[in-house]
Amino acid sequence: MSIRPEIAVNELRLFNKLLENRCLQLAQQLADVAAERDQALADRDAVRAERDELLVERKVEGERNGTAE
Repeated sequence: MSIRPEIAVNELRLFNKLLENRCLQLAQQLADVAAERDQALADRDAVRAERDELLVERKVEGERNGTAE
């Protein structure tokens, strides 16, 4: 039993379209995850910067009060 060439070509086209759509979905998911990661890193950096500012303020206050840490 053999498949007619036009049916085989149509099946290949359909398969390629499905594969292309899946690749586009995965690319979008990857972009979303990368954006979430970038936001998380930015949030972490902001928290660290705020922490560093508070530590400097605490140190300055301690030096003013003679209780430097």
